[in-house]
Parts: sequence; structure tokens; C-alpha cells
Amino acid sequence: MSQDVSDQPEEQKKGGPIRALASHPLLVAVVPAVISVAATLLLGANGQLPSAVRPEPSVVTTTATTTVTASASAADTESTPAASPSSGAAAPVMHAGKLDLALNASADLDSPSIDATWRVISLPQGASADINWQGGGLFVRGDAQGFVSSATRPSCQTSSGYGTNFLELQNKPLGTFLCIYTNEKHYSLLKLTRDDGNDGASFEVTTYN
Repeated sequence: MSQDVSDQPEEQKKGGPIRALASHPLLVAVVPAVISVAATLLLGANGQLPSAVRPEPSVVTTTATTTVTASASAADTESTPAASPSSGAAAPVMHAGKLDLALNASADLDSPSIDATWRVISLPQGASADINWQGGGLFVRGDAQGFVSSATRPSCQTSSGYGTNFLELQNKPLGTFLCIYTNEKHYSLLKLTRDDGNDGASFEVTTYN
């Protein structure tokens, strides 16, 4: 026996089975809870997307390059004046070495560095001896001048007291310094290392250019 459409419930007449299902009391209670759980899982407890699905903000790095131009000052470009014998700066060494003098032997303190004997054995034509050993000290010869220093290591270029007198060393200890201004106008620093009186003496000599 067929049922007449007019006998169906009013809600089935208006919306059909789908509308009736949507209005079912069980679905009305469950669907909002399911939506809430899904939103919590997706957005997290703080309402933000998880880092796995949240797009990272783009970072733009800007590198600044600074160019520094160094300019030479006037002091950098000025040349340093060469040292002179009368200044406090040390002059370049012309000849340095040991000097052995026997009794009455003379030496040329202006001799070149290739002459290790300081021309004691042979004095070339035109050369002049500067000092002569006389048992207890040195005679300065020609236009040379000198003095015995009391300083531990004097600067002969800036010292005073040069003279042509006999340089007495008889009572001076080893290590005593002498300054000689040579015939060729060089400064020589002598250090007494041996004093055997009439048997000779030894010096460490540095002649400056």
C-alpha cells in the first residue's frame, strides 16, 4: 500500500532526507566538537600555524661596503736628513776591529775595512798615522786630536775635550774608552783591552764614516 506524499512528515516535504539528517540531534552535538579539535590540531594551542606549515618570513640581508682612502700626510713624505758626525744620531761605521800596537808602532784609524792591521805594518804614500803607542799611552799624530773618556761608552761625535796632548793610559783600567778625531776628519772610538806597557797594547776600534 503506497503512502501518499501528503502523509509524509512536514520536514521531509520541505528539505528531503539530507535536511532531516543535518538536523538530527546527534550530529548537531558532535560536529562542532570535531571542528574545534581539528582547529586546535591545525593552529596549535596559541592560535598560530605550526612551524612546519607556517611560511617563514623572507630575510633580506644588506651588506654595506665602506671604502677608506688613506692619504699621505706631509710628515710621511718628508725625507729624513742624513746623520752627520756632529749630530746625536750614530754615523755609519767605516771600519771596526781589533788593533794591536807594539812599542813605538803607529796606526792609521782611517784605513779601509779590508785592512785588518790598520796600516800598522805599512803606511801607504799619502796616508797619515793617527796614533802612536809609547808604552804608557798614545801620542796623537799630524792633525789628529783625542782625549781619554771617563764615560762607560762615550759618543765621540758629540763629546768635547779633544786635544793634541799625550793620552795617558798607564793608570787606567782595561775597558777605558778614548775618542780620536782623525787626520781625515773621522771619529774613532777606542776601547783599551790590553796594556802591557813597553810590550804593547790592544784596542777595540770603531771608526765612523
